[in-house]
Amino acid sequence: MIDAQQSTQPSRRTLFAVLAVLLAGGAALAPARAQMGGNPLVGVWSTTTYLSDGSPYLSFFVSYGPDGSVQQRTIGPAGQNDVFGRYQLSADGQYLQTVFLDYEPKQLCSSGFCNPLPPPGYLNQTLTTPIQFQGPNRMQTQDASGPMLWVRQQ
Repeated sequence: MIDAQQSTQPSRRTLFAVLAVLLAGGAALAPARAQMGGNPLVGVWSTTTYLSDGSPYLSFFVSYGPDGSVQQRTIGPAGQNDVFGRYQLSADGQYLQTVFLDYEPKQLCSSGFCNPLPPPGYLNQTLTTPIQFQGPNRMQTQDASGPMLWVRQQ
């Protein structure tokens, strides 16, 4: 899936453009958050994973809507992808259940040739993740790779 002719790192301009788009979408959600009775997840969150040498590897931007919709954008050496789906917090707020239903891009094009990209292996599967809020603008999730600290962007 990695094209040797493509840059292995997203440009700073790309990262800022993605963040600006997600923040703009999150701003539209702010009034709805107040109407949701304080759903602490509604908004835009981000985190970055790092290689063992300390250099950034993958950045994640996730937008949780008040209607239960979720969009996750992942930016890394191979480019970026988006997955779209639904989420629900457990009644006690300790678990997040997510089902991703669609993804983009569906093909990778280079030098005038396009090849289909298969869906992520977790598509249409319920993912249950422990979640802990550490104030209104920080949360921690846990997956097979370990804990991930998320910061609210909007």
